[in-house]
Amino acid sequence: MVTFGICNSLLAIKKQHVKSLKETFEAHKADFLGHQNKLQSGEISKDKIFELSVDLQTLSLQILPVDILHTQVFEKLSLTGRPLVIATTLSQAVHSLSMSLEKRNQLIESYKVVDAAIFPTLYLGLQHGRNVNLEYPSVIDAIYSQTDDGIFFSQLLCKDLVEHGEQVAKKIKKNYRKVATSINKPDFAKVEASGLMPKVENYSDWFTMFSKKADSPTFSERIRAHIKWG
Repeated sequence: MVTFGICNSLLAIKKQHVKSLKETFEAHKADFLGHQNKLQSGEISKDKIFELSVDLQTLSLQILPVDILHTQVFEKLSLTGRPLVIATTLSQAVHSLSMSLEKRNQLIESYKVVDAAIFPTLYLGLQHGRNVNLEYPSVIDAIYSQTDDGIFFSQLLCKDLVEHGEQVAKKIKKNYRKVATSINKPDFAKVEASGLMPKVENYSDWFTMFSKKADSPTFSERIRAHIKWG
């Protein structure tokens, strides 16, 4: 449930801010380049001014319970392989996202004092004289990809933890038949239908780089096998 909460928080910030931030930036760049092409072709007069209206609202990432998740995954559960790597990678993605959002905030503050004529080239990462400053486009790409990373890894970790829980529940039920066990399963169906989930093909290696090992037999299973062999 901690992992599910992290995933939900990242989905919320993507829906409310990150998705529109990326789409608006790409639209602004396409409009500007289209305007430049029309100027060069003579389709519009050279005195036609390109108007750029930009929302430079600062953003920050709320504190996510990554430390609590690490304690659960590395200290409380008997996990091996992929879930442990995912938990670490998820932590790195959240940290990187927080840093990228802070970098964008710093750039926004610096833009408040630059010449208005220079701002479009800085914002869009276009050539100005001999220089090209790609800081803002790069940070937008980073924010978008790191948000997707956090969503993907937290969702994948949810699935791995459910699978681990079901394996533990199966063993408990097998050894203690009267004990009722049930595993909470997060439902991502609505989110997947909304188009907010990152493309799975961008993370295809994560489904092939870890091979699953067969579960070790329990003590009672080893005893029964020994008796049967004898």
